[in-house]
Amino acid sequence: MTHPVGGAMPIRVLVAEDEEHLGAILEHFLRGRGYAVTICRDGRSALETLARVPYDVALLDVVMPELDGLEVLRRLQGDPSRPEVIIITGNGTIDTAITAIKLGAYDYISKPYRMAEIDVMVRRAWEKRELGRATAMLRRRLPPLPRQVPSDNARMRSVIARIDAAAAAADPLILCGEIGTGKHHLGRYAHARSGRPVDSLVEVGGRGEPATRADLLGTPTEPGAFALAERGTVLVDFDRLDADARTALVEAMSDGEYTHADGGGRVPLTARLIVCTRGDAVAALGSASVGAERLAIPPLRERPEDIGRMAADLLFGMVGPAHRLAVDAVPVLAGYAWPGNVAELESVVRRAAMLAARPEVTGADFHLLLAAGAVSVAGTGGALSDLERMHIEAMLVRCNWHQGQAAMMLGISTKTLYRKMREYGFRRPRGRKLSRAATPTDPLAS
Repeated sequence: MTHPVGGAMPIRVLVAEDEEHLGAILEHFLRGRGYAVTICRDGRSALETLARVPYDVALLDVVMPELDGLEVLRRLQGDPSRPEVIIITGNGTIDTAITAIKLGAYDYISKPYRMAEIDVMVRRAWEKRELGRATAMLRRRLPPLPRQVPSDNARMRSVIARIDAAAAAADPLILCGEIGTGKHHLGRYAHARSGRPVDSLVEVGGRGEPATRADLLGTPTEPGAFALAERGTVLVDFDRLDADARTALVEAMSDGEYTHADGGGRVPLTARLIVCTRGDAVAALGSASVGAERLAIPPLRERPEDIGRMAADLLFGMVGPAHRLAVDAVPVLAGYAWPGNVAELESVVRRAAMLAARPEVTGADFHLLLAAGAVSVAGTGGALSDLERMHIEAMLVRCNWHQGQAAMMLGISTKTLYRKMREYGFRRPRGRKLSRAATPTDPLAS
């Protein structure tokens, strides 16, 4: 037997129906469709069962002994784990439908009904529940949205002004720039300025393995970014999409719609697209980019007047008032080429804060790091790997080489961290024992 919607686990359905014959028919039909079904004969037992066991969907008859379906629905209000509820009524009155919807029912259906209608309605109610779960999980992972992007550089201020002007537009926004220039940060800023719901931002391709077509379009069991964002924003790292995902993105941008993962046909794309790229997307998108606002983000080496303030802000964000940036550090930082841009600056500031013996991080601290080759030099192919190596090492030191905690802070699996440690030849210093937290002498723990 296959489970509905192709899921690994059956959809759990509670049916509250006092008519024994009709309840048996519903149970037999739904079990035959692959659902896990529980039958209750009255409203009170339905409510008690829902309090003990989690269900995905509940079919509640309006007229039942003890408690009617609407009263059960009313008592479920405010329960974050409650199932999606479908009200079944033999009266079919408009008042009943309106009351059910106001109480939070997914939908309502009148007797007599066709079993095929029940099947479709239960599937859609489950999909809505899963969409809500996935959206909530995604939102918990996102950092706060930037409300401003200060800059003392004229070219960067021009970019920010254009983002402000185009933030509320529906047309795609394409942000081009070198690795580490802050494209994702600016994309999130554009969403924050768009007037769309703050929690309707979905990001694709930011880290890990290349994003796939399924990440955009979804699968029969999980919604993709286009559905999760709904009328919000999908922020896409074009350079981190595989070939099929790029094709899906281009088609969606060209047609204004996409193919639903369950094979149900084409669905309008209601989300606004923001595409980040080093430049590959410009040619690959072709005519799909017609009408898009395209902005080139200047590299950090062309924004020396911003570097001091950015370093001070990064330092405060990492360790708060425990450390501060010395005045003599600014010319040292401003005189460096920053091939890794903002990402490299963040890594260097983090490393300097860890190594500094004083609360004030000075120009000498940064000079030692830069001169010793702790960061990559412009034009070398290993720039990105060097940044990654530094960041991983910094997290391991911060966590006193507790690999599980470091993996969690890095946002990667322990398996991936072990692989990276072997790749970069990291070895835990002799005599250092693992602990559950950073040591008291760790500057970042203060």
